[in-house]
Amino acid sequence: MGTYNSNMKELIIRFFDGSITSSEKEKLLLWLKEDKENRKTFLEMHHVWVSSGPTGKDFDAKKKLNVFVNRVREYESRKKNKSIKRILYTSLSAAAVIALIFTLTNLLSPKKSFEQINETYTQIVQAQHAKEKIVLPDGTTVWLSKNAILSYPRQFTGRFRQVKMEGKAYFEVTKNKRKPFIVDLGEDKIEVLGTSFNVRNYKTEADNEIVLLTGRVGLHLSGVKKDVLLKPNEKVVYSKTSKSSKIETVDASLFNVWTKDRLVFDNEKLSYVIANLKIWYDVEIECPETLAEKTRVSFTIVDETKEQMLKVLALVAPIKYEVNKDKIYISPN
Repeated sequence: MGTYNSNMKELIIRFFDGSITSSEKEKLLLWLKEDKENRKTFLEMHHVWVSSGPTGKDFDAKKKLNVFVNRVREYESRKKNKSIKRILYTSLSAAAVIALIFTLTNLLSPKKSFEQINETYTQIVQAQHAKEKIVLPDGTTVWLSKNAILSYPRQFTGRFRQVKMEGKAYFEVTKNKRKPFIVDLGEDKIEVLGTSFNVRNYKTEADNEIVLLTGRVGLHLSGVKKDVLLKPNEKVVYSKTSKSSKIETVDASLFNVWTKDRLVFDNEKLSYVIANLKIWYDVEIECPETLAEKTRVSFTIVDETKEQMLKVLALVAPIKYEVNKDKIYISPN
């Protein structure tokens, strides 16, 4: 016996008007699979929605929704009248029913091209060093930070080039307009055609972070109704707990410095040096603004540890430092 209540009615309405979230789509799909009567109810409501007003250039969402809600109330009050059901089903041919269920199944996947892709990930790489470079079958280059994990197929054979990734990585994606590149972060997904970006996606951290250097990317974030589109020099921070996102303007070139062989500073402001060191060593650094803006330094980093770097910095600049776990405090000497 099917189950139908006000909560499910709200989900169906949001599905029809396009405001439904990914998690709600999953609930609706489970409800449809649960019982044949549920599928009948959905099809009946779909007929009411279609007959409630136009969907083309004359579409008035508010007006149509009001008409739809009123007609649903009327339909629910007369639901026991079998002749009503007979009329509704007569208006839906077998082909139309199949097409509608097919459309629903596709729409219950993430929006746009963020589909659930049945891909076999034959190659799984976990970086053992500070950074490791990998070239994918399509020529895309990926730098993985230590302990980051990348999974990808031996060949990209479908309509999409999809990989899975956990940890921190920098991508330079080979352009292919006919076959978008998808980075699966679990519940969240990134779609690109050809671009470069940095991703931070740790299960142990509350936030995910994506920084775009070149091109354009679309982000499907769990719990966020609209896909997020990033432009170069933009960073999105997505909270996995509150299901909210925030876009900031940044100097994106700083966010891939950790992939380089060395850092060279030639009479640079300490503020600029600190911004690079934060990314290179993945640490937090606090320094008084006046000291950071007025002090200039020159030195090179190749494979020095954090402690070795700080000793060098203290030799070339009038500073002293204190380290507390992964946080560094710099002050005037």
